Amino acid sequence: MGPNQKAPRFNQRYSKDDDIILVSTDDISFKIQSYILKCHSSVFRYMLSDASLALNPSPVPMDAHSSDLTLLLDLMREDNPDMTNDWQQCRRVLDLCYKYQCRIVVDRFRLRLKPLAAQAPWDMFCMASHCDDVSLAKKALKAMESDKVDRELSISRMPLQKARHATLPYLLGLFVSMDKVSTSRYDDGYPPTGYIPWRQVGQNFKPVV
Repeated sequence: MGPNQKAPRFNQRYSKDDDIILVSTDDISFKIQSYILKCHSSVFRYMLSDASLALNPSPVPMDAHSSDLTLLLDLMREDNPDMTNDWQQCRRVLDLCYKYQCRIVVDRFRLRLKPLAAQAPWDMFCMASHCDDVSLAKKALKAMESDKVDRELSISRMPLQKARHATLPYLLGLFVSMDKVSTSRYDDGYPPTGYIPWRQVGQNFKPVV
């Protein structure tokens, strides 16, 4: 290390003497075993099969913040990693999964998201739309019934900043399902104004393709 070079800062849980070093955009280093990356990522499997890299190993820069990279590696390495209910971070990590072709991690990621549907149902619906996970989308919509803020969303009262986070096929599918239940007759007539039967919306939901 030269006199002007700073010693690398390592993530505490990824600082053992493993054979690959990944570096996040905020300059945090992660040591991890190459076989874990090869098992979970087609991109890394190809990259790490390069003999020149094995002869001249050097840190691999990652286009990810350390918090996102931590979650990605946790999903690779741990059976039950701590998950975030921040859907924007979930979206970034999912984008990383697609970028590095981590198909197994995507499936694992989707399973871990389902328990979070009740905590942030609209965010999880948006996340489901990007995962193309109809089951998660249905679960999230049903949970909207208990959400104090978003349970009053309707087709006419859907803020653009919320709508734009879902993919178009899922957003259109939601509108179709909401329209269908709003025009269904109840035993005593139409449902009360402003009332959205979210469980029925979720049950009837399917993306428009």
